[in-house]
Amino acid sequence: MAMTPEQKTGFAQGLAFGIFFQILGDFMKDVTRKPDLPYYGGAVAEIMGYVIFAWGCTHLVAAKRLPKWTSLLGFLSFIGLAILLVLPDRSAKAIPSAPDTPAPAN
Repeated sequence: MAMTPEQKTGFAQGLAFGIFFQILGDFMKDVTRKPDLPYYGGAVAEIMGYVIFAWGCTHLVAAKRLPKWTSLLGFLSFIGLAILLVLPDRSAKAIPSAPDTPAPAN
């Protein structure tokens, strides 16, 4: 799988910021422990983290040339990322490989 520099950047940013906002949102919800404004802010931050993480996974899906619906696996966070990493790379099938031995000269 060959990722373009833009795909690498988007993938890394999506995963890093997605994880950050998921943890931040969970922390904010745990600190307040009651439905109050910081609690709802934590819930919004956590949801935003899942969305950003899924956005980062779309770059991996594009690099592997998988169907677009597989991007939805990014909403499962690390489990979805593990599934995406295990799925076979379809970009190698799209480009026919050259034979290893040269053709005989006539």
